[in-house]
Amino acid sequence: MALSHVQTLSMVADRLADDMIRGEEPVSRNQLGQLDFSHFVISSSHPMLTKGKSLFYNAVLPRPGNTDYPVTLMIAPCSQYAPLMRRGGSQ
Repeated sequence: MALSHVQTLSMVADRLADDMIRGEEPVSRNQLGQLDFSHFVISSSHPMLTKGKSLFYNAVLPRPGNTDYPVTLMIAPCSQYAPLMRRGGSQ
């Protein structure tokens, strides 16, 4: 499924609102930097959303001792975000 920017933002906002209502912090800020792609389990066989060259999948983040945390995993080409990462690192 391909969506417009407005629809994409609406979907993200709805997901964020659900997360805030649950009041959960699935990963502490310290652990966030240690997450790797292999820590996520993709639960959809096909992207639920395609936006340009970015693919969005339903996935879960397994948490030992807790229930798995549902997430949306975005896979995008490095060239799409590399300029932003360089700019952020130079500040």
